Amino acid sequence: AGSLRAARCRAYVRQPTAWAQQASEGAALTTIVGSSGIDATLYHSSLAFGATGQEDLKGAFALSFGPGALVVLVVLLLTLPLDFALLAAACLVCAAFGVFFVMACMDMPINALTYALCLLALGLCMESTLHICVAAAQAGPHDHSWAYPIRRALEICAFDVVLSSLLGVLGAIILCAAMDSVGLQKWCGIYIFVQALSCFCATVVLPGLANIIEPLALYLGGSEQAWPEDYVLDNRSLKATTLGIHQRRSRNMADVDSTLPIVPWGEVLRGKDFRKGWFRTSEDTFLPTMQNGIRILIRVKDLHREYMLDNRELQAATKGLRHRRSRVDDDLHPTEGSLWFDYITGVDLEDGWFRTAAGNYLPMEVEGKRILAPAEDADEDFVLDNRQLKAKCKGMRLRKKRKMRDVDRDTDALPWGSTVRGVDLQDGWFRQNTRDRFLPTHMKGVPVLTRKADLSESELNTLRSEAIRERAALGKSGHEDLPRKDIEEAEPDRLPENWEQGFDREQKRPYFFNQKTGGRSWQKPRGNA
Repeated sequence: AGSLRAARCRAYVRQPTAWAQQASEGAALTTIVGSSGIDATLYHSSLAFGATGQEDLKGAFALSFGPGALVVLVVLLLTLPLDFALLAAACLVCAAFGVFFVMACMDMPINALTYALCLLALGLCMESTLHICVAAAQAGPHDHSWAYPIRRALEICAFDVVLSSLLGVLGAIILCAAMDSVGLQKWCGIYIFVQALSCFCATVVLPGLANIIEPLALYLGGSEQAWPEDYVLDNRSLKATTLGIHQRRSRNMADVDSTLPIVPWGEVLRGKDFRKGWFRTSEDTFLPTMQNGIRILIRVKDLHREYMLDNRELQAATKGLRHRRSRVDDDLHPTEGSLWFDYITGVDLEDGWFRTAAGNYLPMEVEGKRILAPAEDADEDFVLDNRQLKAKCKGMRLRKKRKMRDVDRDTDALPWGSTVRGVDLQDGWFRQNTRDRFLPTHMKGVPVLTRKADLSESELNTLRSEAIRERAALGKSGHEDLPRKDIEEAEPDRLPENWEQGFDREQKRPYFFNQKTGGRSWQKPRGNA
């Protein structure tokens, strides 16, 4: 009656993941019982205690996980075609990384409980993935891409996968509500997480992998282009007399799809080059890339060049030109357009039309005059000419914008007689070929830039000799840029209300006009004129 003969107890734990604390408490209990002089043994049925007894649980985890993954891969290879089996395996790898990431974020240790968590997650994910991949393998001809059968499979069985996941989650919630157990609630929470993860991997990750891995694999294997691109059906070298070419239902020239309209020459198509003589325009339509040994489908990006919208020959009074949505002159784009002398990237379709990089169209000619010229052919050489202006300065500085006061003081002034290359914008300004600096073409109605091609060799030499003499006469104290008075006269600070400044192309000088009354004046209006 005053001594302890024997003790037997069962330790009930609140939560099995606190294995370190439970091991410490078990050892303390054993010490208390053993202090009475009676041999004591700690008997336990806790899963976490069993995990604590495993000294090298991480090693055992790795040893069991490796063979398990191999078994999963074998099952996939036996039940699916090789490509779909590898796709499903990649999806399972993503699920495993998802589990490990969550474990790392929650600081969950490697023990028997988390090992069971991994098995549960991968098992549910494998079940859902196999469900979709098996349906995908039976969805259609294997000549289609991965994305097509996966999409068909999702249409067929995605509802089943989502419904089974929702039912599992609902069952876990009901069980959790019926049982007042903290440990069971933890398990239900884990189950809900892995069920949601498996559904997400099967319905979202799997199609995503199909759209990413397949193009890369085909690209690296050299059998197909990685991503769809724009190609133009080119007849410039073949010079066929037909209107275009029919699409094929397979990679067979005889398998013509007569239900689809003929593709006209010059048409731009979006698809992928198989690099084996065929071009895929859609999931089940194809075009040959070669005819009689001549390539007829050329990537639009390879034909892109930079052109300038040129108004020098047309002399249109408009500010620019509206883009077209198709190769029809009246099919104007509601918002897109380009100003004269803007640079536009695109391709000349060799049928009188130009296709921009954005997919719009512009005519190559208007009223029989060419309005689009390659950028490298548009620039011309001009000479800074002071023969008529007789300005008391050494030259002119570049302008950052088409404003006389917006002087670029970070670069040296251009001396009279020097040559610059660029484009006359036909509005009193010259744009340098750097495309971000400008010079006036006229001052006080006389030219200060002369096209080099209009000067004979003797005139050019005379112009440069006079410029050198004038610069020497000015000495070091001479101004580098035009006098302030000339700048203010060319560009007034502020005009009265309704007055604007324009440029007369015939007189080669600026003028002023009143938008309200229509009045014009060569002199700057002052006050409330």
